[in-house]
Amino acid sequence: MLREGYGHPKTCFQAAKDAGYKYAGLQYRGECWAGNKYGKHGKRPDSECNMKCKKDGSRTCGAGWRNEIFNLDGVKATPKPVYVSIIGEKQLGCF
Repeated sequence: MLREGYGHPKTCFQAAKDAGYKYAGLQYRGECWAGNKYGKHGKRPDSECNMKCKKDGSRTCGAGWRNEIFNLDGVKATPKPVYVSIIGEKQLGCF
């Protein structure tokens, strides 16, 4: 399960998709959660997800102990940059 700090919904959705998750949930003004299933504690009325997003006040981002769930099917993952070798070396990452 992905858990990110407060952020913009778009950032949450993209991070969840890039990590390979099917669903993203916004809780308590923008806390980002993600996973491949949801609904463990049952459905609640949509009116209970009434907190405006901290970084996008035009949207709601769940509430206290309430996740607003989004299906990420159809969202394209951000392509990973491809390292182009100069003399046959292999990139091992940043340490």
